[in-house]
Amino acid sequence: ARSWGDKVVEFARSFDSEEKAGNFLWECFLFVLDPGFGINPCAFLISLASVLLLMGGVKESKVVANTFTTFNVCLVLFMSGMSLSLMKRENMTPLFPSEFGAGGVIRGATSSFFGYIGFDEICCMSGEAINPSKNMPRAIILTLAIVSSLYVTAAFGLTSMVPYNECSETSGFPDGFRYRGVNWAAQVSAIGELVSLPVVVLVTIMAQPRLQYAMAMDGILPPVFAAVDSLGNLTEGTRIAGIVMIATATLVPFTY
Repeated sequence: ARSWGDKVVEFARSFDSEEKAGNFLWECFLFVLDPGFGINPCAFLISLASVLLLMGGVKESKVVANTFTTFNVCLVLFMSGMSLSLMKRENMTPLFPSEFGAGGVIRGATSSFFGYIGFDEICCMSGEAINPSKNMPRAIILTLAIVSSLYVTAAFGLTSMVPYNECSETSGFPDGFRYRGVNWAAQVSAIGELVSLPVVVLVTIMAQPRLQYAMAMDGILPPVFAAVDSLGNLTEGTRIAGIVMIATATLVPFTY
């Protein structure tokens, strides 16, 4: 949520100019987006919207999650295809830069492991699946295969388009396209990231009430976390987890 909020602020500041300097309304708008003191208003809004959507039921949340996921895949395919069309062979030579070597490859592979954290979300939602004993293993294997393929293709495209030492750590593809002078693709990528990131917040909160429900049924958490409304929704668990998540996302900067 905070990452999305930071990207909104970064995107807004990209329109800043000398003409807008001193403009009272523009300065107020930027202040609302980034008031300082570790407060992230955009993280508050996206977290609140996700919690309210989840309290409406799993079916509604599923439709939104599927829509955003489809958009995400299309965005990654677009960025990968565009970056590969701008590939320069000299950017891939040497394939293993001397300052990193084999150890750098291992460290990079270790870091990329954290990009796969979150697949446990699939298991957490198994209670909502039809015939989970058959469909869950298939879902996990197919998801891993698709995400790994997209991940490798996108990484290869970015590093072949831009020298590895020029790749941005926070805005890789938008900055990479600007580096190559393809500003329209940079704008599409930046807007696409803003549109697609909220699904991460939604899916993260979606699994938490179900974990709490299982723990409450085992007596580890209070019975309130196992409360189910007339429509079968974990309203109380979602509300409690949502309040904690909204407060954390809004007020804790996670920087040092």
